[in-house]
Amino acid sequence: MDIKDYISSGVLESFVLGIASEQERREIECLSSIYPEIQQSLDELSEVMESFAYTLATEPPAHLKTKILEAIVDEAQEPLLQPLNEVKPTPTQQEVQPAAMTVSKPNRPWLAAASLAALVALTVVFFINQNNQQQELIALQEKVNTSEQFNTELNDLNSWLAHSRTKKIQLKGTENQPEAEVAVFWNDLTQDVAFKVGNLPALASDKDYQLWAIVDGKPTDMGVMDYKNALAEIVQGGKVAGAQAFAITIEPKGGSKNPTLTAMVVVGNV
Repeated sequence: MDIKDYISSGVLESFVLGIASEQERREIECLSSIYPEIQQSLDELSEVMESFAYTLATEPPAHLKTKILEAIVDEAQEPLLQPLNEVKPTPTQQEVQPAAMTVSKPNRPWLAAASLAALVALTVVFFINQNNQQQELIALQEKVNTSEQFNTELNDLNSWLAHSRTKKIQLKGTENQPEAEVAVFWNDLTQDVAFKVGNLPALASDKDYQLWAIVDGKPTDMGVMDYKNALAEIVQGGKVAGAQAFAITIEPKGGSKNPTLTAMVVVGNV
């Protein structure tokens, strides 16, 4: 793939402006995480857009209004065409010739007021459009920043999961929920813990799933599980050192200091 040709194709500009197709957007998000040159170009385009937004926010030159008003006054004060000085006698029927049409400008005392009103209207429209464009560019910049943050977090997570010290512990269901299944990821070097729900039923509103690490035979609280997010993606779950096993119990809303062993739903050894 020729990166330079891809960057110069104009598709990155469409992405930053928010007019790229869904396929182009996905392609750019993928390629930007692989090729630093593409990510750098996106960053530069975002900076240009941000600078453009600030440029739109500046006031028009002070002399512009003066020049326009001077032009309006000059136009309103322009002398009218003088009527014809010579009046010819009425010709006889045989001498009738086509009459020359006398053209004169109508009296225009309203012109200056109307032009000034138009100027005010145009100025109002200008600043409304300016503000709208600035807000759109700010929203666009926020989307770009969010996308960049998501890509960074995704890359960090993938690197962590691929680390040689990251282990996957499959937690199996107990008698309480034989079909339950949760995957826990633990890196004994960084001590970070993450998990992904495979199969866990939703709980009543007054209950929570709570994750525990077994260290030296004793349960260590790893916090209440973010159930909805864990159904869709891998969720971080704190840090722990020397874990021998992990388990999940059903606890009252907000969690408990000690696990309710009779309400354990999944467990697995490291």
